[in-house]
Amino acid sequence: MPLTLIAKDDRRSPHRVLTPPCPRCGHDEAMVGANRTPSTVLFRCMVCGGDVVVHKTPDFSVQF
Repeated sequence: MPLTLIAKDDRRSPHRVLTPPCPRCGHDEAMVGANRTPSTVLFRCMVCGGDVVVHKTPDFSVQF
């Protein structure tokens, strides 16, 4: 019996934090969310290891 894939709705929040560019090397496609708290997201660059902490405001907008 072959497997059948079933599409599901996207469960991500409409208020997702945008991925910032790396402050060291400028890559944004290599940044991954390494740690999350209710008020911050830590992004780490997989190319050079640079870190960026993004603070979320109470209305879910982002401050770099």
